[in-house]
Amino acid sequence: MYNFREDILYMTGGSLHQPMPASNFFASKIRKSEICNLFALKILVSKKKYFMFSLMLGFYITVFAQQKITGVVKTNGGAPLAGATISLKGTNLAATAAEDGSFNITGKTRDVLVFSFIGYQTREIKIVDNTPIQVYLPESIGKLDEIVLIGYNSQKLKEITGSVAVVTSKELTAAPAGQVEQMLQGRVAGLTVITSGEPGAPAQIFLHGMGNFGKVTPLYIIDGVEGNINSINPYDIESLQVLKDAGAYSIYGARGANGVIVVTTKKGKNANTSVNYDFYLGLQEPLKKGLDILSPQEQGTLIWIADKNSGFVDANGNPSDPLYGNGPTPVMPDYLYAGSNNGLHEGDPRANPALYNLDYTHGPIYQIVPFDKKGTDWFHKSFKPAVSQNHTVSISGGNDRNKYLLSFGYLDQEGTFLNTYLKRFTVRVNTDFKVRKAFKFGENLQLSYIDNPRTNKRDAANYSDHSDLSAILTMPPYRPVFDIQGNWSSNNLPSAGPMDNPIFVRTVANNNKRNNWQVFGNAYAEADFLKHFSVRSSFGGSLNYFYSYNYSYGSWAPPPIGYDNSLSENSGYLRSWTWTNILNFSEKFKDKHYLKILIGTEEKSDYNRDQGGSGSGLYSN
Repeated sequence: MYNFREDILYMTGGSLHQPMPASNFFASKIRKSEICNLFALKILVSKKKYFMFSLMLGFYITVFAQQKITGVVKTNGGAPLAGATISLKGTNLAATAAEDGSFNITGKTRDVLVFSFIGYQTREIKIVDNTPIQVYLPESIGKLDEIVLIGYNSQKLKEITGSVAVVTSKELTAAPAGQVEQMLQGRVAGLTVITSGEPGAPAQIFLHGMGNFGKVTPLYIIDGVEGNINSINPYDIESLQVLKDAGAYSIYGARGANGVIVVTTKKGKNANTSVNYDFYLGLQEPLKKGLDILSPQEQGTLIWIADKNSGFVDANGNPSDPLYGNGPTPVMPDYLYAGSNNGLHEGDPRANPALYNLDYTHGPIYQIVPFDKKGTDWFHKSFKPAVSQNHTVSISGGNDRNKYLLSFGYLDQEGTFLNTYLKRFTVRVNTDFKVRKAFKFGENLQLSYIDNPRTNKRDAANYSDHSDLSAILTMPPYRPVFDIQGNWSSNNLPSAGPMDNPIFVRTVANNNKRNNWQVFGNAYAEADFLKHFSVRSSFGGSLNYFYSYNYSYGSWAPPPIGYDNSLSENSGYLRSWTWTNILNFSEKFKDKHYLKILIGTEEKSDYNRDQGGSGSGLYSN
């Protein structure tokens, strides 16, 4: 239905895959089919007469194959537009023009390419065939006169000497996603966004190339205050400026060494009260085929080939394996193990169901696990179709003196991986008030609650040294999810238990919690005096409170044979505040020359405190 090549990267943690809006979903589904159906309805009226009603329903839609599209982007004067962005409309696929303006991107006939560059008009061109495309972008005078925030001040685009990219609200939300970082993918030349695909997980952002070491995340300034860009509702953003070179972000000092992204949230306008409602509904599906791995029989054959090539054979030239036996060919057993015995066949007394026991108080642990000859599809056991939805309702209005905006946001993003999701509730209040002509004040405030349980990146040493995801991807297909009694299968070890089963780990993860409450924003006051001077003072920051707990089940047998269950809890808070004071001087001489001076001070304070505890050997799971 859509590009599954991208989906598998999303689901295995390789790259970002954004949810598809319902409109694009159905359009894509119809586009890839050619339907011409004839429905015939025959009705018997009497023994002598028949009536035939035929309904013809045809859809003529052509199937187009993916192809490499090349071309060049230039100005109207014929100069190459190095750094121009070429994106495939309705997707996250994008490319950047080289120094000579050339580009290449994968698409298909009837797809639409969007060409954009700061200071130039955006053009859309439909792909007709694989003939190289030559595109000319005219200058956009209107955009050059736009006012954008740069550092602690604002400038017209045409006056900016540093490298700055501007992303509007419409461009940002064109591709539905749960977090702002994901929406930035393919929007800014030179900005690389890499995500694990896990809902709520922060992305890796590279603004100066992928050769940097250490912390490479840009500095995020939201309405003048440093903050977490993923904690805000993307639909509350008015514009986003990416300061890419030292000339643009130098005023932030060492904090801006990795680049600066300045976010401006929406404000009320001089208009009657208006109510806006934005929403999207998306569906993500795992790869239909699953992982291309060997079947249990093929794995046995591979062992036989490897052993023969290595000379690990008996006197008769036959390999030997605990599961596949000894002989000229591998033979799959009926039982993976029974107790401490591996590779048993039907009728073996050691696989007698009467010996089965998982209650250590009734005797030694004796689990019987069948050998899955068809192979367990661990991939589709752990990845399921996921639905994502986002709703934002905003109320705004104002007049010459007072402006306001009130916004409510709700995001529910399910992950395709079992029991992964991101739920975010936001309330935003932005106001501006003007007293007389020279003085104004206001505030930007957001309250948010985030429910975002996450996968284990490093599992407990008791049962695995892999992450939740890698444990599933490396699980042998001959092992089933359940044993002969319907309990969770485990490894054939004295210390075996349900935590050896990655599907069990993700199933019970539904009870784990990871919550965050945040208050973020600032208040400001600004005054103009002596015609050419203005002073502005802003105080803001964030207060975060977080809480999480995680439970780990014990093995079938307690210590010293097995390992204990355990519960860990953690809570704490972070607070940060920034106090900024700016004095501006501006003068214009003979309508041609400008003099602007900015003097400012800024004080910043960060503090965090957290406490946690854990206990093990609890009486019961």
